[in-house]
Amino acid sequence: MPFLVAFPDRPDTRPTLSEVARWLHDRGEPCEPIGPDERELVLRALPVRVMQGEDGGYTARLQPTARSPVSRIVALIFDLSTALHADVSLRGVEQTRASLWLELADEQDRQRIVGALVRAEDRGNRDEVLQRLWPQIAALRPGRDLRWDVARARIVERLPVGDGISLDAARTIDPDAALGDAVAVPVTDPLHVLAWRWLVDAYPTLAEPDLGSVWPR
Repeated sequence: MPFLVAFPDRPDTRPTLSEVARWLHDRGEPCEPIGPDERELVLRALPVRVMQGEDGGYTARLQPTARSPVSRIVALIFDLSTALHADVSLRGVEQTRASLWLELADEQDRQRIVGALVRAEDRGNRDEVLQRLWPQIAALRPGRDLRWDVARARIVERLPVGDGISLDAARTIDPDAALGDAVAVPVTDPLHVLAWRWLVDAYPTLAEPDLGSVWPR
């Protein structure tokens, strides 16, 4: 899942795209322009694209994988924000280094859980892993109906329509939702981090063999 990070800034302090490219190269992050108007810079070593909008403002598209160095990505984004004289915003909320790290790490661990379940299927114990994983997820937030959604490959919360979620909001998830139904809403809490920690402790052999149970961030 990609993250679109915005850099709210002032036009009078905004560097040009070529200046940003030079800054990235000087920092040791080689990049190259792409797109029909070459208004995007794609980094060669990190899953990051820096984009300049028609108004001249900057955003960055982050798409971490299970192996991405999250701490390095976060450091880059905040160093870039300093060069742009801007804050870092995600989904309209100003971020700190810690909060952005947690967002990316949670997505990374979601992907790691998916990979572990694929390996479990290859070994014939996927059902066992899921049966043990679900109560661990449910225990993360007592009183909430949390579970692993196989179709969405993520943790969701089942909410009753009309009580826990409005009908209009429910229909953005399931167009056929009706009052009295329950819909699976993706959680926004960073719960995949905790679920992954349990899974890799309970089934260490399901971690990718070349990285083991300790994963670089």
